[in-house]
Amino acid sequence: MKLFLSLCSLALPMAAADYLPLAAGNSWTYREARTGQQFTMRVGTPEMHKGNVYYALFGYTPERLTVRIDEAQSLVHWDEERERDVPVVLFTPFEGGWWEAPYRECDQEAQTQERLAVHDGPAGPLPDVLDIRYRTFGCADVGVQGEQFAANIGMLRRIESSIAGPRQFDLISARIGKQTIETLPHGRFTVTVIDSGAPHDLTALLRLQTGNLGEVRLRFDSGQEFDVMVRNQDGHALWTWSATRSFIQAQHERNVVGEWTIPVEIPRSLIPPNTTSITVEGWLTTAPRSIFAAAAPVTLQ
Repeated sequence: MKLFLSLCSLALPMAAADYLPLAAGNSWTYREARTGQQFTMRVGTPEMHKGNVYYALFGYTPERLTVRIDEAQSLVHWDEERERDVPVVLFTPFEGGWWEAPYRECDQEAQTQERLAVHDGPAGPLPDVLDIRYRTFGCADVGVQGEQFAANIGMLRRIESSIAGPRQFDLISARIGKQTIETLPHGRFTVTVIDSGAPHDLTALLRLQTGNLGEVRLRFDSGQEFDVMVRNQDGHALWTWSATRSFIQAQHERNVVGEWTIPVEIPRSLIPPNTTSITVEGWLTTAPRSIFAAAAPVTLQ
């Protein structure tokens, strides 16, 4: 059963703050209102290093990270080659200080603000959120400008640089433990996986809901309108729906009002024996870029 609730009801006192709850299956989806572009951040399976529990984190940076919240309440990544933690996000502010922000698209530094902010996006209004500002070196029109985090919820907003100006991605849905956050009636794109158990194949449902956006016009550069990829718990691709298919090379458009659902059968035979969990990623192949994408972690029966 899903819970549809206000973010304010999840906020706890700062002393108990956890600015990025790490548990397998947690996920956050963000949307840029002007273009409809979305991205999803999700937490994968845990693993042990030097006696500490880490989690696979997808979508926060371009590459997969292996992270935990350390004793200083910072998000750190386990560097396998150097066998040590590398700070990724410092959630504790210190006056006037800038910290290195690694694993981004270009060299960046960040500053955690001491003064708490107010989040005014679709999931808000929400007071007392942590504000992080970024600066970039050696890159033009690329990089993160700012992020907002709420205690025990996660990232609420990211502002990125682009050649067309700043792009603001706001949280529109999340799954945190047993709680689900939704900000409908805004449009959204989701992936749901139905597992009837062995020996049946899996069914992925790609669903675009336009909500109060009304009619959404989608443009495609070929006959392909969507794609699906299956990854194992280590993030390696096991199967891609389009890999063995060909498509007519002709532009076309599709108008969506209300809801468009696409069922995709995933052969269970492609999943190696003894695999307990996978991630199913789905997206619409819109032109000039994909603006609707989502992922669903799956525990196999």
